[in-house]
Amino acid sequence: MDIICRRITYRSSYYLLFLTSRIIYLNQILIVKKIQNMIFFTWHKKLVVKNLEYWKMSNYTAMWVSFLKGLIIGAILFYYFTN
Repeated sequence: MDIICRRITYRSSYYLLFLTSRIIYLNQILIVKKIQNMIFFTWHKKLVVKNLEYWKMSNYTAMWVSFLKGLIIGAILFYYFTN
């Protein structure tokens, strides 16, 4: 019985070590992805601010422009797929 308990303990501790190492590896991947997303979003925010300054638009105007653009594209797609 003692040998069986040792094997179970050894296997479960090995499995726990394997899972822990996989979790640490996945956490490292998630951290890298978060950093990549942060870099992308900061770049995108800077680009939007730069374009808003270039076109001399406020955030409110930009929201209306994007809303109208969505309506126009939606109407074109609706017309294209219904005919």
